[in-house]
Amino acid sequence: MLHSLLVTAYVALDMLRAENLQNAIGKNECYSALLGCLTALEQMRTSTVFVEVPLRALLDATSQARIEIPPTLIPLVARVQSPEWLSTVVSNVQSQYLSDYSAHRNSEDGRTDVLIASWMAGTTL
Repeated sequence: MLHSLLVTAYVALDMLRAENLQNAIGKNECYSALLGCLTALEQMRTSTVFVEVPLRALLDATSQARIEIPPTLIPLVARVQSPEWLSTVVSNVQSQYLSDYSAHRNSEDGRTDVLIASWMAGTTL
């Protein structure tokens, strides 16, 4: 289920980028799909720690694409960017699962452990 949500979300994000629809709230099927995936991932994260890193990577990719994140998800963005969240993830997740499907330069950049290390260093890939 996680893989399907992430693939759908990144395809929708890529389509929004291609169509240059940064302000697509409520006006676009791709935006609705992205929002649905983000909402589903937020709900899933309460039951499994492995959703945390892919969710943060997707939120980062959405922000970098300048796609507006709806007000209902702003508290989630603040939570996953907090130092407390990062320290919890560092202590709970040791994985090389490919979390960031937008890491197009090198698939190694999308690995969970690489993403966490870049967040700890305060950098983005």
